[in-house]
Amino acid sequence: MKRIYYPSISTNSFPDLSHCPVYECSINFTATYTVDSTIVTPYYKYVPFSDMVPKDLNHSIEFDKDFSNGKTKMIAWFVSNCNGGGPRMNYAKELMKYIKVDIYGACGDLICDKYNSKCFESLKNDYKFYLSFENSICQDYITEKFFLNALKNTVVPIVMGASKSEYVRSAPSNSFIHVDDFNSVKQLADYLYYLDNNKTAYNEYFKWHNHGTVDFNTFTDCRLCMLAHEIDNLERPYWYEDVNQWRENSCENRKFPII
Repeated sequence: MKRIYYPSISTNSFPDLSHCPVYECSINFTATYTVDSTIVTPYYKYVPFSDMVPKDLNHSIEFDKDFSNGKTKMIAWFVSNCNGGGPRMNYAKELMKYIKVDIYGACGDLICDKYNSKCFESLKNDYKFYLSFENSICQDYITEKFFLNALKNTVVPIVMGASKSEYVRSAPSNSFIHVDDFNSVKQLADYLYYLDNNKTAYNEYFKWHNHGTVDFNTFTDCRLCMLAHEIDNLERPYWYEDVNQWRENSCENRKFPII
């Protein structure tokens, strides 16, 4: 029997299996969001138009569109996990000292049901930025907070979670602002005010729309099925004695500069 490690949550939230017997917790393959998996299963993915058939090229957006037009609010954040989630809450609270952040959900005063189309419509039409802060600081962990909440709704995501290099590898070019690029929260706030007053600089974050799109179907089930059919043809056997190795060392307790 072949076993596949296929978690649907961050490895930081996965139970500790260090005491699990080898015969029960050994695995043959991995299907996770990390790029070193047998099958890489990201939550969503960016697909360049060059990888798509010509008929899909009409998804391109005109070069001269002003994505700041009509947007009168600065930052939105949909969040309900107020106690966990690593350093993101403290960082957001510090950011709110310098710039207005509208918080929707259990952690704020504004109400918005999850995946409510009207909420997303308001996000798209009214806000310039979105806090795409992941609840776990883990390798390659980039979820719907980035792809769905922000990119699909044409707001600039301010990201915290995976490293900048991992975002660069997975995201459209120049599509996000990473907190690691700033020495303090105030420095980030100053940069956001600069973008708020500079349409040209703000619209640079949307040029990727002319070169690709966000795909919300990563065909994980199909690829798992293909793996099952091709197991006997693999060049080398796959075997990992300790499934816990995929949990350990992939997440960290980083401290972010605040002041």
